Amino acid sequence: GPSILQRIRQDCAGAAARLLLRRAESVDEPGTLLLTAHPAVIAAVPPPWQAELTRRTGRDIRWNPDPGLALQGAFAQAVPS
Repeated sequence: GPSILQRIRQDCAGAAARLLLRRAESVDEPGTLLLTAHPAVIAAVPPPWQAELTRRTGRDIRWNPDPGLALQGAFAQAVPS
């Protein structure tokens, strides 16, 4: 099958979405998770992935689309609920 690099190149938004979700899981501060990303990255997160992130972190999730960000520029932070 294709290498990891080839898979990332073929689906840049999907790869960025997976990385964002991993980053969100590692946020230690309490509060709602605010995920800021390019709209294409947000669109690459299917509802089951968001539900799994909610389940794994035990937090509410909010999205902040920012078309000015690069696909790989997404970030997660905790904000007051």
